[in-house]
Amino acid sequence: MHSFSIVLVLSATVLVLSATVLVLSATVLVLSATVLVLSATVLVLSVLMSFVVPPIARRAGVAAFRGKPQITAESLVAPFQTGHIVGMAMLEVAGFLSCIALTGGFGNAPSWFLVVPIAILVLMLIRFPRVAFVADWVSMAREDIALSF
Repeated sequence: MHSFSIVLVLSATVLVLSATVLVLSATVLVLSATVLVLSATVLVLSVLMSFVVPPIARRAGVAAFRGKPQITAESLVAPFQTGHIVGMAMLEVAGFLSCIALTGGFGNAPSWFLVVPIAILVLMLIRFPRVAFVADWVSMAREDIALSF
């Protein structure tokens, strides 16, 4: 339950930072350089948190199965999906902020900044789960549950 609380706090932190950047961008024309720095910070934090939070969410989901006698592989896919969706959502925040920056929402972003949303899209494609990876994760989760039983 403690790791689930950490997931919620970390997710709320990223959402608060994103909201802060959006509020600042609506009121700032003169401080466009400051807002670009803030959006870059949120981009970096979102990408970093997209690697940190999903394993925590997966562990919290697997912990709910401890002590249960019969666990199907299908039921163990849900914690994996939850972690994956949370991680991808954090990457989407970074992608949307970079697109807003490119449209001039945060001042004039340099043209080389187009690399950022493309890199985030490539990262999302790389992290898309494959069947073999999910099957390996489910078998490791089953072993983890069996060892703690």
